[in-house]
This record gives sequence, C-alpha cells and structure tokens, in this order.
Amino acid sequence: MARPGLPKKYAKMGFKRGWRAFKAAKRKRSSPKRRTPRRANNPKRRSMARRKMAVPHPSVTGMAAGFSILDELNKGDVIGDIVNGNIGGRTGALTNLTVNSQNLIKTPEGRKTLLQAVGIAALGAFARKSLPGTKLGGNRFYFRP
Repeated sequence: MARPGLPKKYAKMGFKRGWRAFKAAKRKRSSPKRRTPRRANNPKRRSMARRKMAVPHPSVTGMAAGFSILDELNKGDVIGDIVNGNIGGRTGALTNLTVNSQNLIKTPEGRKTLLQAVGIAALGAFARKSLPGTKLGGNRFYFRP
C-alpha cells in the first residue's frame, strides 16, 4: 500500500511548493490522449442505429389505420380545397375539416372508423411483436435475413 502524502523529494520543498511541483511532474508523466478513437476489434458488429437506418420499416397496418382516418376527414374534398386555395370561409377547407373531425367523434360511423383504425394498428403491432422475423412490405410477405 502506498503511503499517503508527498514523496520525500517534494516534501523537502515545503508544503505549497512541493505539492505544486509534484502535480506539475505528474501532469508531464501522463500519456498523450488519442485524437481519434480506436476501432472495435469486430468489424462485423454494427450499432443498432446503423441497422435501423439500413432497412426501412414501413408499417403497413399503421399506414392503413392512418389512411382510414384520413379518408373520413377528407369528406367534402378538404385536400382539393386546400390545393385550390380555398382555405377559409364557410365552405373552406378548415370549416370542412372541423366538421369532419367532430363527426368522427360524434357519429356512429365516425366512431366505427376510429375503432377500426385502432384495431388495425393493434393487430399490426401484435403481429410485429409475435413474429419478429417476419416483415410486411408492399404486396409481399417475406422473411428478414
């Protein structure tokens, strides 16, 4: 076990000067720091972020759920009104969008659409969780390598 306190060489200098000289010598001893980090020994190993960037993950069920809600909100051609520049006013896109979003919650058809969207999204999440090696993409059903 190392003895506490200054080494004899620095203790002779006195408390303040000795500690200052000891610390300066200690700083000089330290090896220079690497500017670039070392690479990992295993080049095949990739981080999770890189793997997620490499393969796109389209959620078909999530998109289907979103499109069913979008279809309900677009009644009265809201998107067409926006494209044509008819945004405000009594027959504008914002008015139609407000009415459609209220109908989505108030009417039985709207609630049915919301429940279907939630069901589709939940079914997709369950399928992804229970079959992690399987992927739904476009019109194909395939297995990931």
